[in-house]
Amino acid sequence: MSKSKKLFIDPGSKSLGWALFDEAGRFVRAGTLTAKGKDAFKRLGEIYDQLQALVTTLGIGKEDEVHIETLNYGTHYMCIWSVGLAGGVLAATGAFVDQDVYIKSWQKAANWAETQYLWESLLSPQVFDSEDAWAAYNMGIYWLKREGKNDRSAEVLP
Repeated sequence: MSKSKKLFIDPGSKSLGWALFDEAGRFVRAGTLTAKGKDAFKRLGEIYDQLQALVTTLGIGKEDEVHIETLNYGTHYMCIWSVGLAGGVLAATGAFVDQDVYIKSWQKAANWAETQYLWESLLSPQVFDSEDAWAAYNMGIYWLKREGKNDRSAEVLP
């Protein structure tokens, strides 16, 4: 097990979900950054500012890892720009940043069609405040399990 925190990002131009796991691969917390309005560039600017504040709050640094969802071919260009924005903010921390969590792979592993709305109906809103945060959490579980660093069957939510 590496000695780094792992931050998982579900990017978007209206909202960005994130989930943090500690050095042992245990879930710490998750949340959502949101931006309102019709101007997509202003929304991206709001997400940018919030993401900079978040990485400071979480203490993300050069010893940590950030994993961003890989988008499908044909994804809306604003979502693609949001990946670039997130990658830029996070790379500036010195953390290892990769776009290596494939959307179709983690969604299949998480049985996303069946579990997509669990955050709302079964889980405490203090843990997951949006579908985006729930997605980032599931991306993290998938990635950690795939890397052999976590066993989903042992995962216990706070």
